[in-house]
Amino acid sequence: MVRLRLLPAALLIVLFGCASQRPEPPPLRIAEPVGLQMVRTEAQLKKYPFRILQQFENPVDLAFLIIDGPTARLSTDRAHTGQSSALLERETQTTTINLPSLLSGVKWPGQGTFVGAYFFVEKPQKMRAIYEIDGRAILNYAVQIPANQWTPLLLDISAIEGPNAGKVGLLRLAFPDGLRQPLWCDDVLIMNNATEIVEPKKKVPWSVEERGFKYIIHTSNSTVTLKTRRRPKTGGFWRRPTTFALDFARAGRRSCG
Repeated sequence: MVRLRLLPAALLIVLFGCASQRPEPPPLRIAEPVGLQMVRTEAQLKKYPFRILQQFENPVDLAFLIIDGPTARLSTDRAHTGQSSALLERETQTTTINLPSLLSGVKWPGQGTFVGAYFFVEKPQKMRAIYEIDGRAILNYAVQIPANQWTPLLLDISAIEGPNAGKVGLLRLAFPDGLRQPLWCDDVLIMNNATEIVEPKKKVPWSVEERGFKYIIHTSNSTVTLKTRRRPKTGGFWRRPTTFALDFARAGRRSCG
C-alpha cells in the first residue's frame, strides 16, 4: 500500500475552518492591476484562474450591495488590494452582494467552482453566509471571521446540481444580532480550482480530480467523491494547505507517470 499525499488546493479554500493568524499585509497603493495585486497577496492564486467581480474603488461600486442597516461607504482605512474597500457599519443586519448584476451576460457557472470575497474585522465576528437562488438558500454556512487579517470566504458553487446550477444567485451575509463592529469587504471574485491531481494515463485504471471542496476519484468502473473535512459550526474560509492523505492499494506515484 502506498500513501499518496494530496494538498488541498487553495486559496480561499478553507478546509471549513478559520484561517491561521497572520499579520495584516499593508495595502498595495500602487498603480498595478488588481489581478497582479491579488497574486502578490495570495501566492497560490498563481495556480488557479480567477476573476475579480468587484473591487470597491468608486462610490458607484456600492450600488451592487443591498444593505439592511446603515448605508455602506467606501473606506480608505483598509484595503485588501487597491485604494479602498466597502465598510459595513455597526448595526448592519444583512448585506447582499448582487451577483446577477455583476455577472450580467456571463455564462454561469462556466468553469468557476467558488464565489466569494475578502473580509476584515478587528475582533472575531460570527455571521451566516448564504447563496440564495429564487428566494431559497442553496448553500448556507455558519462562519466566524478571525480578527485582524484579511480572510477569504468562498462558497462552493460546484456542489450545486440540477436546474439551479445554471442560475446566478445572491450572496447574502447575515448578522442575526446585528454587527457590533465595523466590517470591511473587498475583492468579490470567482475562482476555478478544478485540478487533475493524478491524471489518467495508459495502464493506469484511476485518476484523482480536485473540484471545489471535494476530491473525485475515477476508476475503471466507478466514481468516488470525498468531501473535504468540515468542522462543526464553521464555514468556508481558506487556511494554509493541510496534508490530505489517501491510501491506494497496488498503485504508486511512479506508476501514475
